[in-house]
Order: sequence, then structure tokens, then C-alpha cells
Amino acid sequence: MLQLWAQHNEHRIPWGKLAEYTDLKLFGGRNISLLLEIYFLRLLEYLFLFWMFHRSGVSRAQMLTVLGFALFCIYYPIQIENFCWGFQTVFVCLPAAACIAIGAAVLHGCSTSTQGSRSWWSWAMAASLCAGIVAETSLASGVFIWPILLIVSIIYRTPLKSKLLILYVGAMAVAAYLWGYVSPSQHSNPFSSLRQPVAVARYVLAYLAFSWDPKLPDSSAWPTFFQLIAICAIAVVAVALVKALLFGPKTGQLQIFLACYATFLLIVAASTALGRVSFGVEQATSSRYQSLALDFWACVGGILVLWRCGSRTSSSRLVEIQTLMFVLLIASVPRFTSAASGAEARQHALEEGWRQVTQSPSTAAGVLYPLPIPEAYAYLRFHHLGPPMQLPLDATGAVTRPEGLRVNGYRILPPADCEGWLDSVKKVSGKEGEITAAGWAWNAKPAKRPNRVLLADARGDVMNTTDVNVPRPDVPKAIPHIRDVNTGWVLTTHAQPGAVVRAFAVSDDSTAVCPLTGTFKLQ
Repeated sequence: MLQLWAQHNEHRIPWGKLAEYTDLKLFGGRNISLLLEIYFLRLLEYLFLFWMFHRSGVSRAQMLTVLGFALFCIYYPIQIENFCWGFQTVFVCLPAAACIAIGAAVLHGCSTSTQGSRSWWSWAMAASLCAGIVAETSLASGVFIWPILLIVSIIYRTPLKSKLLILYVGAMAVAAYLWGYVSPSQHSNPFSSLRQPVAVARYVLAYLAFSWDPKLPDSSAWPTFFQLIAICAIAVVAVALVKALLFGPKTGQLQIFLACYATFLLIVAASTALGRVSFGVEQATSSRYQSLALDFWACVGGILVLWRCGSRTSSSRLVEIQTLMFVLLIASVPRFTSAASGAEARQHALEEGWRQVTQSPSTAAGVLYPLPIPEAYAYLRFHHLGPPMQLPLDATGAVTRPEGLRVNGYRILPPADCEGWLDSVKKVSGKEGEITAAGWAWNAKPAKRPNRVLLADARGDVMNTTDVNVPRPDVPKAIPHIRDVNTGWVLTTHAQPGAVVRAFAVSDDSTAVCPLTGTFKLQ
């Protein structure tokens, strides 16, 4: 239980850890159950949206328009990281739980405003509180579900006991979250980030606009077209929330639900910016955040349909909204290919990490995605599962790397002086004996990217060198203390079948090299 509640970065993610342990224990650690859970959670959220629209009494045409757009948003491949990596259950559990919590709170509010008894308790209230707890224990930003539930209660003028119950449960849940909490040293201090409103705003706009703009992040000081659209969307949500607060239940349960859910998602984006603005705006375009951003756009689409069409269906007005949505969908199709490429790259990196652990344990410390591997390895070994091997440790408990390396003309630096990977070595199509190698590199002393890397064979002969200047935004996303995006490198050289190649970071004075993780034997 302590492991389930243990802090992960700034999060408490018992549900995500429990899902991983279940996958290891019952399904052999194949990720199948985790991926099924991810798709199920997205489906559950969609079905709940469908139910909310169906019972609201809006016209069939309006309902199909919004739900069609919502279906696209919920499964749009730009969020591919959440669809192909089992660890991401928490990133889809948060919006699903928050959606249900807010929707159930709206249903409770409707029941108190229509029943003469004005009951402070109902099954919907119970469901809302339970879903709120699940949201908070999915990601740290889930703590903001409690003020949103209180806002719903205020909008519906629910009995005082209902408000006090939300306050009590929310306070207990937040207290449990904060008990023993330690702020991650690599993250921005949220209070310090408040002094950088422009940087935070740019982060939030990139977070939202990346759903439709593949060119982000943009170095321009001026917002892009889709960032301007994001500003308009934020204004739409703000106006919808103010209307709900001013006019109460007369606003309509569906509009109240969409406004409150979109507000929650906007607060999540802002809290992410406050904690990660120091990583740069590039991190705002992470695929994992798009599940939340796309839900925000689905809510905005629903609000616009309700505003534009009102209680009666106007064919011409509805066609305007449908045309706008259709243009967005068509413009998004080319990004399917880039999403597939991103999924393949992540799959390759994870497979390479496991290959290094199982075939060359001494290189396991350099795995680009190390978080699941040591925990999963320890679990498998404890239950006598997996390959019969032990990870060699040095005196400090760190995983060691093989000795005996040499590069002719250079002295070898300790592996601790650098980080990096030889990610791939591929044959060049149509050119016999020619290969392309790619990876990333980072110097620990001093902390900066090296100017060059070289490729050497097993005899220590240098095969080729290249500069380190290729953008690799995935590296700072996975390793927070690396802030430089341009840590990647690509080089082309010749090699014979059977050759064993390794990559090395070259020192600034060009007299020494530091071994990067990864060894490839050409077939």
C-alpha cells in the first residue's frame, strides 16, 4: 500500500501503479491489459458524454454534431503516446474521472433544483465524490476537481449540507495527497512561475493550439493563428462559466456541464505550465497532454453549438459549425502519419531498453525510458519471472557498464561523465555497405551537449564523426535535467556485415571520448 501511495514526480498514482502490477501479475507484463484499459477509459468518457447529451433534450442534429466531433477528439492519434504506452493509463483516467465527477454533480444539482425536498444527498452526489477521488489520485492536477465541484454546487444553489460535504471530502483528499509531499527539485516552483505570466501564457497556448497546429512550438513573439483561436476558445469558456454563475440552472444543464468541465481542463493546463514552464514551451506540445487538450476542444465545440443553435435547430447555423469542424478534421488527417512515426519511435526506444536490460544488463542505466524498467525488473525477479540474470552494481549501487573499451587515438572517460544513446543503426537502401547511425548525447561535466560524437568499431577504429545539433525534444521530456533540445546526432558511414559499432561523445579538447549506451552488430 505504501508503494501504491508513494509519490511519483508530483503525482500520487495508485490506480496507475495498481494497473501496472496487475498487468505484471496476471498478464505477464505484456502491456495488453494496460492498453485495453486506456481505450476503455476513453470509450467510457465518450459514453458518458453521449448519455449527458441524450438526457439533456437537445435536438438529434445538435447531439450528433457535437458527439461526432467529440469522438474524433477522444481518439485523435495526435495523443498517440497515451495510446501506445501502458504507463499512460493515468493520463486518460484523469479526464474520464473528472468528466464523470462534474457530470454527476450537475445531475445532483438538477435533482435538488427540481425536487421540492431539495435533498442534499443522492446517488449522483456519491458518484461525483468517488469520481473526484479517482481524478485526484490519477494525476496531481486532479486536486482542482474539488473547487469545480463546489462551483457546480453554487450554480445550482444546492443545500448547504451538499456544499459542506464537498468541502469536507475535498479537504480530506487534498490533505492525504499533501501528507509527506516533497516538491520535485527538477520542476519549476509554481509561485516563482507566477512571476513569468508571459511564459506561462505561451505554454498554455502551445498546450492547447498544438491539437491543430503541427508547427508549434513557434519561436515568434507573436501568437500563431491557432494560438489566437485558443485565446478565443478560452474566452468562450470564461463567458459560459460566468453565464452559468449569473443565471444558475436557467443556463441549461448541458452548458453548465461543458463550461465546468472545460474550466477544469483549462486549470489543468495552467497548473502544468506553472510546474513545467522552466522546461521550455517545447514540452507543452507533448503528445501525452493532448488527451486533455482535445477534451477541452470538444467542450468548446459543444458550447458553440448550443450558443449558435439555441433550443431549436437552425439548419443554416448548424451547418456553419459543422463546416468549421469538418475543416479542422480534414486539416488534421496529415498528422496521422507523424503520429504513427512517433509511436514507432517510442516502441523502438522501449524495445531497445528492454533488450539492453535482458541481453546487456550493464547498459541498463542509460535506458531513455527508465522509470518502468527497474520497478518491473524487481517485481519480475521477486516472483521468479523473467530471464535468469542479475544487474551488476558498483559500490554506490549504480548499474555498471562494460570495461575494456578503446578508441584509437583517444583516452576513455568514465561513463558517468556523459549520458546518451546510440538509438539506431540502419542500412542505407540501395547503397551497399553504407549505414546511418542516430542517437543523442549529453555531457555531465560540464552539463552541456558535446560538440561532436564519433562511431567506432570493436577494434577501436574511428568510422566517422558528426556534430551534435539535431533537435530531440523527446530527450528533455524524458530526462528533466537536460534542458537543451538539440542533443541529437545523425551520421553516415561504411561498415561490413558483422561489424560491432559503438558511439562516443568527444571531449571539447578532442583528446578523450565518453562511451554512450548502446551497441549494434550489423547483420
